[in-house]
Amino acid sequence: MLEDPLSFEAALEIQRGDPVDQRIVYTTVNWLHTNERGMLFGLLLGASLLVLIQMLQGRGVKSSFGNELLGSAYA
Repeated sequence: MLEDPLSFEAALEIQRGDPVDQRIVYTTVNWLHTNERGMLFGLLLGASLLVLIQMLQGRGVKSSFGNELLGSAYA
């Protein structure tokens, strides 16, 4: 059973009698704590892919259909 509805481990413990606003804040903090590594990995991977795409030289052919195929291959 999970310690928190949105996370695997709770940094802040939620009690049944806590007010709704406190439970929302605690659940948000616990979710951020749980997903910290995954979000960092996604951010670094996305940034590196954008840099690699910008480093590719613009290639094109005379045909518009050929350019569409090249564009879908890079996407």
